[in-house]
Amino acid sequence: MTAKIIIDRKVKKGKVPDFLKLLGELRRKAISADGYITGETLQASDDPYNLIVVSTWRSADEWTK
Repeated sequence: MTAKIIIDRKVKKGKVPDFLKLLGELRRKAISADGYITGETLQASDDPYNLIVVSTWRSADEWTK
């Protein structure tokens, strides 16, 4: 069964560009991991410091690895 992982983060003011850069690096690593299907980063329209990362994996076990 696929696993949808949702991570909700509040980023400190002025740190959003650094956070997005880090997410890009992590996503590049995840892409080559077994079980990774897709991922996206969402930003709340009413709060630019609230970012949500959603990724889809073939299984929760593959995500935890």
